Amino acid sequence: MSGDVVGLWGQTVSYLNQRDIRGHYQLGVYLDFLTPETLSENELIVSTDNSFAKKWIEKHCFPDIEDALFNVVGEDLGFRIIISDEAVPQKTAYQQMLSGEGGEPAVLYTERTEVKRAVSIDECTFDTFVVGDSNLFAYSTALGVAKSPGNIYNPIFIYGKSGLGKTHLLLAIENYIKTHNPYLRITYVQTMNFVRDFSYMVRNDVDKKKEFDLKYRNVDVLLLDDVQYLEGKGETTNEIFQILNNFTAENKQIVLSADRPPYSIAIDERYTSRFASGTTIDIQPPDYETKFVIFENFFNYFCQRVGREDLSSLLSQEIIDFIISSSNDNIRELNGAAKSLVAYLSCRDNRFEKPRIEEIEKQILNVFMRGEVKRITVDIIQKEVSHFYKVSRDDMISKKRSKEISFARQVAMYLSRNLTNGSLSDIGDAFGGKDHTSVMYACKNIESARQSSKKVDKEIESILITIHK
Repeated sequence: MSGDVVGLWGQTVSYLNQRDIRGHYQLGVYLDFLTPETLSENELIVSTDNSFAKKWIEKHCFPDIEDALFNVVGEDLGFRIIISDEAVPQKTAYQQMLSGEGGEPAVLYTERTEVKRAVSIDECTFDTFVVGDSNLFAYSTALGVAKSPGNIYNPIFIYGKSGLGKTHLLLAIENYIKTHNPYLRITYVQTMNFVRDFSYMVRNDVDKKKEFDLKYRNVDVLLLDDVQYLEGKGETTNEIFQILNNFTAENKQIVLSADRPPYSIAIDERYTSRFASGTTIDIQPPDYETKFVIFENFFNYFCQRVGREDLSSLLSQEIIDFIISSSNDNIRELNGAAKSLVAYLSCRDNRFEKPRIEEIEKQILNVFMRGEVKRITVDIIQKEVSHFYKVSRDDMISKKRSKEISFARQVAMYLSRNLTNGSLSDIGDAFGGKDHTSVMYACKNIESARQSSKKVDKEIESILITIHK
């Protein structure tokens, strides 16, 4: 590769970065996937191992790049993107499965130079994150944060429905930084645990304050997962708000995630505005192709666990199509389906014969319809709270206002808001048509009670354990 091609591409990227191009932020992310290869009299060729980046740039920004080249060179110059010869082979997951390749979980769109060992599917790294159209932008931005924390995107807010990979990306940032920048101090925490730590700090002595500051304030990178649980927690939200301001002022990185965008989280508007002031990115549900590869990763991993790599040869295209089309958007359910299928295929009498789809249907639908991953609903919460406080569910959703009933009702509303995706209005409807302000009041009241009373805090911990069984 000549020096001329590198210099020309560097000038072109610099020119693009200085222009006000529609979609400029996305273009900046995707340009990072391109490597200059050759420069001829008529054409500049760059390569990438990421077919999604190639497709996006060709669709949205080709004229801008050609215009930039004209301004840099002074004459028309052709431009072409090719898939690098060193890219991960672009066989489909099913082709790999039939050929017996890929004994280890497949890794898509990862530079080979970074793959030093086989990575198990339950390790949350960038190598094990399956990239598709629905999550490429989030993946690219998270990787940029990991490589240069505090310098590019800060704060960053990633949102999407449960099971789409938000936690995976946050933990991938943590793992990457620990590996490549071990001198940096980093904390990953679920918001509910942050709330608990803050509560203990407020209730206890100076030592707890020092411990809290050491864990959350005196770090270089803070990764805060599921911030939707800040609803109804004014004091804790204010603490995070102060930390966020301090971090951005000191160029220390903070990454937030939630199951909904900042404006949909019921907290003070100044907080949501601050959360959204940096880079806000959504993760969309995976498309068919991405789900296919995710399922294959899980399936191959569990085959390895039981020492039956040969099981992959038993899966027909019809069975794979059935599993993917029956699944919903939650990746955890694909994990459950793969685990269930491996267990079934390992134990069946005719274990070396290909199963019929009628055999598989019951095994898979058991996972998708009832779920290995327990779905927590308002009904489940009401049942457990009713049992714990010995208050009937009918009384809980009635207009009765005795102290015992009101408290149980507020606890159930509080847990419903924290453990389900229901809106304030949805939860209010489930409690006899209460309005959203009643739910907000209940959340605030119970959170305050948890912070001021160890008894209440232990009661709710006990209910949470029962709910998650």
